[in-house]
Amino acid sequence: MEWTIALGRKAIGSETYTLAVVGPDKLRPGFDADHVFTQPSAREIATKLYTALAMLRQWSPYAMVTVIFGDYAPAAEIDRARGLAAKNPERVVVLEAESTDPELRGDLICVGSVRALWDLGCAGAPALLELMEQLVPFVDTDDEDAVIAAIYSLAPIVDFTREILGRSPERLLAVDTNATPLRRRARTERLVQPLAAAS
Repeated sequence: MEWTIALGRKAIGSETYTLAVVGPDKLRPGFDADHVFTQPSAREIATKLYTALAMLRQWSPYAMVTVIFGDYAPAAEIDRARGLAAKNPERVVVLEAESTDPELRGDLICVGSVRALWDLGCAGAPALLELMEQLVPFVDTDDEDAVIAAIYSLAPIVDFTREILGRSPERLLAVDTNATPLRRRARTERLVQPLAAAS
């Protein structure tokens, strides 16, 4: 089974189940989604992503997941990234493009198994993932909202790019896209291992 976690304003096609994460003042995303998670308060990317992944650990723990962080969602490159992630189940494949989000400094798409994404978080932000681990058994229970609210109030602030991606480059693979200018690609290549050998 394949899932897309949409943290931005865009989702890809209908070939996957979609879990949209929206802010506390929004009821629906600007696109069709199978599930919508409305945050109890506005948080940084790492907290909202790993809350969504905790849900997927309960619903579909062996799923392949595409995480869209912004407006960048090129179908052909995502298909290539999904193929590479399937061949490298312990790694997370990363695509990058221009971004307006100062936390990301380039719209990212990450593709990997639920386990690979979870392990990436454990390596980079263990305190956050310890909290998220406590959420998993409460997903789809009457206590889910209260547990999420408590986790959101206790979770440390984690910079996804620097603390999660930057601390575990050996767990990442970068998809080289011709559309990405060299000045932006240099940043991605510093974070992740190039795919020259995997292509």
